[in-house]
Amino acid sequence: MFVFVNSEIKKLTLWLVMITVLGTFVGFVINIITGLLILCICIVLITVFLLYTKDRYKDIDILCDKIDNVLHGNDNFNMESFKEGALSVLQDEIYKMTIMLRERNDKLKQDKTNLTEAIENISHQLKTPLTSVNLLLSFLSKDELSDKKRRKIVFEIDNLLSRIDWLITSLLKMSRIDAGVAKFRSENISVKSVLKKAIEPLEISLDLKNINLNLECTDDVRFVGDIDWSAEAIGNIIKNCMEHTPSGGTIKIEAKENPIFTLITISDNGIGIDKSDIQHIFKRFYKGKTTSQTGFGIGLALSSMLISNQNGTIEANNNEHQGACFTIRFYHNQD
Repeated sequence: MFVFVNSEIKKLTLWLVMITVLGTFVGFVINIITGLLILCICIVLITVFLLYTKDRYKDIDILCDKIDNVLHGNDNFNMESFKEGALSVLQDEIYKMTIMLRERNDKLKQDKTNLTEAIENISHQLKTPLTSVNLLLSFLSKDELSDKKRRKIVFEIDNLLSRIDWLITSLLKMSRIDAGVAKFRSENISVKSVLKKAIEPLEISLDLKNINLNLECTDDVRFVGDIDWSAEAIGNIIKNCMEHTPSGGTIKIEAKENPIFTLITISDNGIGIDKSDIQHIFKRFYKGKTTSQTGFGIGLALSSMLISNQNGTIEANNNEHQGACFTIRFYHNQD
């Protein structure tokens, strides 16, 4: 019988046989009827014990086979129901573990797919500017090239390398956020100081494009966050508005605070966002129909990640008449 594979069952059965022999001997000492009665009772008890143990081991074998199927990648695994008791509890726990393993396996597969897609996207994004750099470098080697054209090519190469540097830096930031190693300070900061820090690197570009920047924010509007990360997030949004606003256009920034959240709206009177792009505009590497060929589809995705990691949300819509509008909310911690 396969139950005797377990040494504990062997020992317990041996003890029961010894008790049966001893009990039967004592019974026969008293009288024959008592001896026979004790012997019969002991045999029945041992038989019931062995049959019950056999059934339990049969159920355990079923569980082991099911677990083995899971370990070998059988996704069509369904637990059989057992009677209430310790084995039923064990079955429930194993079933929970199986579901958890399935979910983790699915997540790992999805992460692997996402990683492959991300690598392909990064490769594609880097290939275009690097091809342009190689082409321009081949022009520089020509002896008949004038100084004026040479300076122009050097300037273009410098711009392309700056774009590549920005892309790599942004991707590293996003990977740090994904890995949970990016540090966000929690300080009570002025929105006006954040906006000033965000606008400062863009002032020359705004001036060259002749774009007016209207800022409506009082000194008392504040929120809890990281001034550097927040400035970068808002700066990317302003830059996006600037790229889609024609010369002579206007970008308007408003900031207000209420007991629940701090509200920042950034709007322009440019070409706006295509309706089919609104739901996808914050996805990594997504390039909308109105995005320029030089865009990477990274800036708004990074902004969304930076804002969401500071207890905030961001939405994109079109203005009623013309242009795009980005709505940012930084929620206050409710004690």
